[in-house]
Amino acid sequence: MGKGMWTDTIRTGAAPPRRPVVREGNGIPDEFRLLPRFLPPDMGDPANPDHLWMVCDEWMSPPVDGVRVCVRAPVVVGDMTFGFFTDGISVPQLAWTVYGMHPFSMPELCGAIGHDLVYSAELAPRKSGDLWMREWERMAGVGVARRGVIYSCVRTFGGVPWSKHAQESISASRLVCQLVKDGESPVWPDVPILG
Repeated sequence: MGKGMWTDTIRTGAAPPRRPVVREGNGIPDEFRLLPRFLPPDMGDPANPDHLWMVCDEWMSPPVDGVRVCVRAPVVVGDMTFGFFTDGISVPQLAWTVYGMHPFSMPELCGAIGHDLVYSAELAPRKSGDLWMREWERMAGVGVARRGVIYSCVRTFGGVPWSKHAQESISASRLVCQLVKDGESPVWPDVPILG
């Protein structure tokens, strides 16, 4: 689950350093070598009750079906920050033990970030987002069996968050998420000033 949203808490510390996801020479696309940085939630922030992590950098997915999913870096307007927030991989805690996964498990996170962007802004039909996630995970080196389990879960349970989207949340997410043709760059709209 992810969404574009405002938060009224600006964290002044440095974001976590970018870290390599994979080593050179293993055939994984460059786009997955460095994922965007994530800023952990301020647990007392009333604007972020789900304790989602903010994506701190502009990022583009590897191309699938001739398109890329993009997220913009956060925008600061006055004392407000607008950006994309994610819970990483939306997996129940049982899966943390059974499958050895947690919300920021690598390399599964490589597919989950793009999937969150597609879902939150409804950039494409739900099934396309699920198929693209499976392809991004393949590119990132997630094994066939694990990809199958993850894909089955999003196909089975992904309709629940998809059906809860309101036009307001979709519009907010589209300020920070875009689908662009491979080779093109996103053109970001102005973020409205709250008042």
